[in-house]
Amino acid sequence: MGSPHIDADYVENLVERINAYKPDIILLGGDLTIDEVVGGTKIPFSEVSRLLKKLNAPLGKFAVLGNHDWWNDNEEIHKGLKEADIEVLENELRLTTHKETNFELIGIGDHSTKHSDLEKAFAKTETKNPKLVFMHDPASLLELKKDFNLAFAGHMHGGQVYIPGIGTSILPVRFNALPEFVIFDLKKPTL
Repeated sequence: MGSPHIDADYVENLVERINAYKPDIILLGGDLTIDEVVGGTKIPFSEVSRLLKKLNAPLGKFAVLGNHDWWNDNEEIHKGLKEADIEVLENELRLTTHKETNFELIGIGDHSTKHSDLEKAFAKTETKNPKLVFMHDPASLLELKKDFNLAFAGHMHGGQVYIPGIGTSILPVRFNALPEFVIFDLKKPTL
């Protein structure tokens, strides 16, 4: 929030659209704030957290911090996410149950700011449970030597500019790469 065209109205509409899907769980992949975006306006994180508090998910709302979040006041962001009932999982695991199925939700810290600690993140895993991993920077996957079932990552900004080798987060440019939120419907395999 704070980038050109991403104001409170935009985020409020986004929250309403996400809630309309009635998600069981919500994962936020980081970069909730801006840092030196041309034409952007820095928004106090209390305003961001006020809007994110309206997200609804019975199994919880979870986040990992992105590089832009770490470059800003990450203590303010941690506090704001807590006030929005969003749990930050930085190299942590939460055992979650849905429809009598246990799964492990594993949040990995941001790789690009050196907050990724894969050993710590996987320290309490149990082999029998499915593992859903989420992180900001997908570079952590290149170092991941542990088994998991599904991984989600942020950081890519949707590609922003769909020309090989070119993307942006400092310049407010988007071409042929719309921002998105993704809804997954996971089902337990039948034998």
